[in-house]
Amino acid sequence: MAEILLVLLTGLCTAAAQLLLKSSAAGIRLEEGIRGLTASLKDPRLAAGIILALGAPFLYFRALRTLPLSLAFSLAALSYVWVPAGAAMLLKERIRPLQLAGITLIASGLGLWGLG
Repeated sequence: MAEILLVLLTGLCTAAAQLLLKSSAAGIRLEEGIRGLTASLKDPRLAAGIILALGAPFLYFRALRTLPLSLAFSLAALSYVWVPAGAAMLLKERIRPLQLAGITLIASGLGLWGLG
């Protein structure tokens, strides 16, 4: 059970990292080279996004020690639900009808998979 929670936490960390990176992307000063990039890291959203993006795989690796890959990989797919949902709620991005259909299919597929 703890390993399942680790995989779910991995997905949440991945989703949070994506949202943080997106929210800080406008302030990243790549055109200024390494000095601009270093200055950009002072943005706590960017720093947190990088830390979460780099840390999430370690949670996943830990869960893979005992969970079947088919279960771990399927649960990790929830990030495809969480990222657009978070983007819509926090970043005010619009989810188009076909995207919503895809999100629904992913969630439904995981629900069916869990029943089997």
